[in-house]
Amino acid sequence: MLIRNTAPAIQPFYYQGFPDFYIQNLKNSVEVIYIPFGNIPVIEVQIVIKTGYCYEKYNAVAQAAFKLLTDGTLNFSSSELAEKLDSLGSEISASAGYEQSTITLSCPTKHLSETLLLLLEVYKFANFPENEFFTYQQRMIRSLEIEEKKTNAMANRYFLKRLWGNYPYGKKAEKVDFQNLQIGHIKEFHQNEILKNDVYLIVSGNFEIDTVHALIEKYFGTLVLTPSMNVSQSISEKVTTLIGNYFHEMPNQIQSSLKLGHLSIPKSHKDYEELQVLGTLLGGFFGSRLMKNIREDKGYTYGIYGGFVGMKENGYFMISTDVANEYVEDTLKEIEKEILILQNERVGEDELQVVKNYLLGNILSSLETPFQIADMLSLLRLNGLNKNHLQNTFEHIKGIQSKRILELAQKYLKIDGLVTVIAGSKV
Repeated sequence: MLIRNTAPAIQPFYYQGFPDFYIQNLKNSVEVIYIPFGNIPVIEVQIVIKTGYCYEKYNAVAQAAFKLLTDGTLNFSSSELAEKLDSLGSEISASAGYEQSTITLSCPTKHLSETLLLLLEVYKFANFPENEFFTYQQRMIRSLEIEEKKTNAMANRYFLKRLWGNYPYGKKAEKVDFQNLQIGHIKEFHQNEILKNDVYLIVSGNFEIDTVHALIEKYFGTLVLTPSMNVSQSISEKVTTLIGNYFHEMPNQIQSSLKLGHLSIPKSHKDYEELQVLGTLLGGFFGSRLMKNIREDKGYTYGIYGGFVGMKENGYFMISTDVANEYVEDTLKEIEKEILILQNERVGEDELQVVKNYLLGNILSSLETPFQIADMLSLLRLNGLNKNHLQNTFEHIKGIQSKRILELAQKYLKIDGLVTVIAGSKV
C-alpha cells in the first residue's frame, strides 16, 4: 500500500553504463551500428555523413541540399513522397551541421522494408526540382529579411563573425548567399559530398539485428559512393577574433540583445566536462547565478543564459540575454561582477551540489530512448570519443570540488578577452 503522506527517500545518482550496440559492415564496406533497445515497435535509421557547412564550396549550399532532399526524387514528387510516408506512419528528415550531417528515417518496425526503399530514394535519387528550389530560395530570402529586424538574430550574427572571423564556425548564411545559390551548386554538393564514402548508418529501436541487417544490405549494400576528396575548411582556416565592444544600431527597438564571450576548448579536451559545471553554475540553468542576479534580483531581463560550447575542432564561451535599452550597461557590469566572484570565491557546497545533480540527471535522461542513444553515439564518434566517455564525465562531475571550480574560473573565464556585441537602440 502506498503511503502518500511521506516523500520517498532520495537516492543517489549512479551511472548504469552505455547501452549495448553492435557493429557490422555491408558488402560495400559501409559500417552499420545497431542499437536494439526499447519495447515500442518503432525503428530509426540514420545516415550519418561527414560533411556540412565546413565542407561547402558555396555558402548556404549544405543547408539547401539537405533541406531539399525530401522535396522530390527521380520517382516521387514532394507531395507523392510525403503521402507515401504518411500512409506508413513514417517520416524522413535531413539536417546539415558543421562537420556532420544526417538523413533520418523514423517508422514502425513492421514497415521498415517499404520505408528503407524510400530512404534510399531520398539519399541517392534526390533530383532537386526547379520549382521546389525556387520556393525554398524565396522563402529563405524573406526569412532573412525578417531576421534582419530582430535584435537577437543580428547580435548573434555579428558576435559569431567577430569571434571566429573567416573560420567556418562563424558561418551564418546571408540573404545574398541564397540569392546567388544555383541548382547546379546543390546537385554538385549532393554528388560530391552527400554521396561520398565518409558515411555510416545507425539503426536504433525495437528490432532483430539479423532481419534488419538483411534489409539494410539489400538496399544499401550495393551503393557505389564517391571517394572522399574534400576536406573541412576548419583544418586550413585560422581564427581571427576581434576582441572588444561592438554596437549595432537598430533604431526604434525597445530592447537590446547582448552576446558576449570568447574562444575556449573543444569537446574532446580533458577539462571540457568539468567546465560544464562552471558554465552551468554561472548561467546554464534557471537557478544559475546570472539568472538569480539579473532576472530575479535586478529585474533587467526575462532570461539570461551562458556557458561553454564544445565543437569538434574548437569551442567558445558565451552569455546571451535581451534587456531594455536603459539596462544594457548595468547588465554588463553585473555579468562582470559574477565572473569575478567565481574567480575569487569558492562556491558553497549546497549550491555546487544542486548544479552537479542537475548535470548528472541530464546525463542519465539523455540515454532513456533508443533514438537518444543513437544521437549520443553519433556525437561521441564525431568528437573522437568512445562510449566510456560518459562514465568518465559522470564521475568527474560527481566528484568535482569547489577548489576545482575556482581553478577553472581563473583559467577559462577571460574578462579581458571578451567579444561583446550589442544590437539595439541607444538610450
